[in-house]
Order: sequence, then C-alpha cells, then structure tokens
Amino acid sequence: MSKPSTPPSPPPGMKYYADAMDALLQGSLYLDTIVNPQQGVPNIALPLPGSSDLSDITGAQMFGQAKRLTLKTTVGKDGFDSVASIGTAQSGLSFRWVLAPEDERALPDKQPLPTLLHTGESQRFTMMDVEFRLDEAGENTFDGFGTGRTYPTEVDGETQLWVGACGKILSGRGVFADVQGTFVLNGTLTPPGELCFELLIRILDPAPGLTSIKPLRGLDNEKAAKGAEDQLGGGSFTTFLGAPDPAVPIQQDFTPDGRMLGASVTELLRVVRLEYDLGKDGTSLRAHYAVDDWIAGRLVTKIRFNPFDPSTPGTPESPMPWRTEETTITFFDPKGKVTGTIGANVDEGRGFLATYEGFPAPVPVFNLVGFGPFAGGTGRFSNAHGMLSVNAGVSVDPGTLSNMYVLRLADASSGSA
Repeated sequence: MSKPSTPPSPPPGMKYYADAMDALLQGSLYLDTIVNPQQGVPNIALPLPGSSDLSDITGAQMFGQAKRLTLKTTVGKDGFDSVASIGTAQSGLSFRWVLAPEDERALPDKQPLPTLLHTGESQRFTMMDVEFRLDEAGENTFDGFGTGRTYPTEVDGETQLWVGACGKILSGRGVFADVQGTFVLNGTLTPPGELCFELLIRILDPAPGLTSIKPLRGLDNEKAAKGAEDQLGGGSFTTFLGAPDPAVPIQQDFTPDGRMLGASVTELLRVVRLEYDLGKDGTSLRAHYAVDDWIAGRLVTKIRFNPFDPSTPGTPESPMPWRTEETTITFFDPKGKVTGTIGANVDEGRGFLATYEGFPAPVPVFNLVGFGPFAGGTGRFSNAHGMLSVNAGVSVDPGTLSNMYVLRLADASSGSA
C-alpha cells in the first residue's frame, strides 16, 4: 500500500495567518445583477451544420442587459420575503451559448463539437467569448469563459428550462484591469430569444480604493422597481453570506490511502444586501455589503474536491472540479425557531486557484463557483422549487471560507410570503 499523502503543513508561526486569511476572503468585492434580453438587439440562433430545419440549433449568440440588483430579504415564520430594487440598464453581457457533449473537455479557445439542443433533457454548455460591460461606453469591461448545464423543469404545470453556469474572468479593462475573479449565474432560458438570470460577480483581493465599507449614498433610498417580478422571471432571489460555524470546526476528509476527498463543513448563513456602483469619475468601482447580525440559516454539507491533484491545478484551462453531497440548509426566524429546510447540492462546480500578493500561504486558496437545483424541502419549504448558486472563497490551511449564496425560488408561492 502506498504511503498516505497529506496536505503540506504551515511552517512554525504560520497559524496566526488564519485571521489574515479570513480578512482577505471577506474583503472580496461583489456585483449582483439581473440579466434580461437587450432591447432592440435580438439573439442569434446557431444552426446545426448541414440541417435545413431552423429549429435544429446548437446554441445562440446572446445579448443581455444587466441591471444592478439589490435585495432586501427577511426570513420569518412564513419563509422568505424578498424585495428587489433594480437599477437602470447601463451594463451589458454578451456571450456565445454553445451546447457541448457530456464528455468533452471545455476550453476557452475550443469550439465544442456541434450538439443539438434537446429542451427535454439536461445538457452541458459552454459560455464562450463572454464580455461584461459595466458602463454604456464600454470603458470598464471584462472577458471571461464559463461552463454550465440546463435543467428542464415543470413548475405549476409550466415547462421551464433552468440554467446554471460558472466561469472565470480572463482579462479586463478599466476598473477590471488585472483583477482575479469569477462569476456564477442562476436563472431561466427560452432559446434562442428569452433569458432571465441573476449574475453574481466576485472580485478577489481588489486593489486599494476599489471597495467601500460604508453604505453607498443614494442606493439605500432606491425604491423597488416597478415590474420587478417580470424582470426576475416571476420568481424571487435571496442572498446569504456563509461563514464557518465556530462550534463545528471544518473537518478534512481523506480516503484510506491518503487521497483528499474534501471536507465536512457546517456554515452559518446571514442575510446579506449587496450594493455597487461606478464612481462619478467613471474610473472607480465602489461596493458594499451589509450583513444582518442574526443567524438566518445553517448549511451542513460535504465538499468533494482534491486541491492537490496535479491534473486539475485550478487554471482557466484546467479548473478543479468540485461538488457537494448531503447538503441541507435549515432556516430560522429571528427568534431562532426552525421554519423549514431545503436540500440543494452543488452538482457542477469549478475551482480556480487564487493568489494574494504578499500572503505567504503554503497551501492553496481557491475561488469555487457552482450551482445545483433544490432536492426537496420540509416545513415552509416542502413545496419549494428552485436552484442554489454559490461564489465561494476557500482556504485549505488555515481551513476557512467566506461563501456568497444565491437561492432562486422559481415561483412566489414556493417559499415566500
């Protein structure tokens, strides 16, 4: 039997970096947006080569308008109550949505083999030539690449095609120059024309001056948008910030021969409100998140990944695959009473190696992004339909994390008052 492999240990004195790592992970910058079709710019279907049937498509060139999404969420005895404030359409998102074979390796510069869209089955896809434009002039943009999956679902007798996807920022300009970050989306799609999804962008270790620790003036008074329900696809979104439960330390899991399986994790969830804007000078990005001081939920899961596998080092070309098992989220009202539970595993995730300048960590820090549909519930959420997505920051040693979760409830009656 081979000698068990163990993760590298920090040199003497390194343990004091735990607090510093927490501060780094919690210092991420977030942009939360809702993406709808861009008015006046139709999406373009990508036909199946050699087919004369116009309904035979392999994807689409997508053009979306992205609006700032700010959520005020309360969790009470009746479940979630989320009020959405939606900004003006100054930002945009374009990408090629391309179906892909199940066993094909996804690469930023490789077109997948032509794969016919089947709306009745779950399929893999890639997001190629991703461009996110923060301003109308296109002076602050980033390029990226992502992968995802479709989920055909029936809600209240209506057939819907849910989509989840995650990706990596490859390059940027303006406020996105030289940043490292990821994105994850969660929503619905009716190819090739209609799209509605929440897009959560996370920037790690932003440069000094990019973030704000104070609420952004003007956004606090922003009123709930008229027609927000339509812009949100008829459902609702909630955001939670997850942190380690100090009463249940993170436990790394290994196989008998020493290969790392991942970790058993318990997180405490707090309701969080995300804000951002582009400064008046057009060259600075301000962001703020406000966290409620009471525990809204507890998430228990088994994360499955191996950060020491040399074949998946966490680069854009070879991201680290990850998933979760046995995930249960228990929700509480402000008095601590259980209101119900939701099961929701991440069934497709990608991990990207993160670096922090000046931080001599001897073991990997990963930016994990992933998604997965709900898998049942209890109590107030016994009939809940929806999807979870997460944009996470995870340190292997010291073992800590700071995870931003989005829950999309597919219809207003499935978990909100």
